[in-house]
Amino acid sequence: MDETSKEILEKLTNIRTDVDSIKNVTGNITDKIHDVSDVLAVIIDKTKKINEATKTIQAIANKTNMLALNATIESARAGEAGRGFSVVSQQMQQLANTSKDSSQQVFELLKELSNGMGRIEEELKDLFDDINTQNTYSSNMFEDINTMEELSKDLIARINE
Repeated sequence: MDETSKEILEKLTNIRTDVDSIKNVTGNITDKIHDVSDVLAVIIDKTKKINEATKTIQAIANKTNMLALNATIESARAGEAGRGFSVVSQQMQQLANTSKDSSQQVFELLKELSNGMGRIEEELKDLFDDINTQNTYSSNMFEDINTMEELSKDLIARINE
C-alpha cells in the first residue's frame, strides 16, 4: 500500500473518530436538555402551587376587607362607644388592601415567570429537535465514511494487484 492510500485510510479513520465524538457530545447535550426540562417541570409545578397559595391569600384579604367594612358600619351605629373599634376596622381594611395589592403583584410576577418558562420549554423542544436532526446527519456521515473506507480498501487492493 503506498503513502497516499495509507493517508486516505488514516483520514477516513480520523473523520470516523471525529463523527463518533460529535455523536457522544450530542448525546451529552441531549441528556442535559432532559435534565433542564425536568428542573423546569418542577419549577412550573411550584409556580402553580404559589399561584394557588396567592389565590388563598387574596380570598382572605377580600373576606378581611368585608369584615372591616362591616365593623366600620357597626362602629358607626354604636356612635361614640364604637369609636375605638372604628380605628381597628380601618387598620384591618388597610391590611386587607395591602394584602390584596401584594397578592396581585405576586400574580403578575407569576404570570411573567410562567410566560418565560413557556418560552424556555419551547426553546428546549426546538433544541432537542435540532439535536435529533444532527444525530441523523451524524449517523448518515458515519455510514458514508464506513462505505468510503470499504470502497477505498477495495480500490487500493485492486491498484496493488
